[in-house]
Formats: sequence, structure tokens, C-alpha cells
Amino acid sequence: MDNETKKQKYYIYENIDKLKDHNQIINLIKMKKCKFTENGNGIFLNISTLEPDVINIIYQILMNMVDYKEEQHEEKFMSDFNCNTEILSNEGESEENTVRDQPFSLEELLLNNYSKKEQEIITYSKKYNL
Repeated sequence: MDNETKKQKYYIYENIDKLKDHNQIINLIKMKKCKFTENGNGIFLNISTLEPDVINIIYQILMNMVDYKEEQHEEKFMSDFNCNTEILSNEGESEENTVRDQPFSLEELLLNNYSKKEQEIITYSKKYNL
């Protein structure tokens, strides 16, 4: 077994739980007629018994799905952040020295550093999970 296959197996082991939908990998396993066991909790597949080509395909699927979701999440976060910043800046608040005008670090992100309107938005947004 070459070093690249070992790295791919380890990547699969570490990241397989990040997927919510494993159907593409399960379909591949069934199509390639790999041996696995199935019960009420899901399936068990011993990746140490798989052929290197199957490991490579699973690795590619997993890598693409995990990377795509992370990029998509980051893009959505940044677009939401930019949209919210525009909304807040267009409200025409007359308060001086708001948080947006001051440089900040992650350690300084306290609720009382925000205006009343911004505090309401933050408090309201904490009630919901997206």
C-alpha cells in the first residue's frame, strides 16, 4: 500500500462524519460490490479491505463535498455579513463612535459595545438556528 492511499484513508476516516448525505458513497460501494454490513444505525465498511481505486473515488467524493460545503458556508456568511452591514449603515443612525467606526478584534465583540438597535438584532438572531 502506497503512502498516498494511507493519506486518503486517513482523510476519509477523519471527515466522513462531516457529510449529512452519504448516498453517493453508499451507491458507489454497492456498485463496486464492496463488502459491508448494515443495521439500524447505518453501514459499516472496513476501508482497509477496499481496493485503492475505490478509496481514491471515495476520497475525491468526500473531499469535493466537504470543501464545497465549507466554501458555500463561508460565502453565505460573508454575503449575509455584507448585507447586514449595508442595512445598518443605511438606517442613518446618528450615534457617533459606533462599533463599525472603530477597529476591533474578536476579543472585543461584546453585546454592550453595540447600539440599542444592533443589540436588538443580535438578540433576536440568537433565537433562531439557520
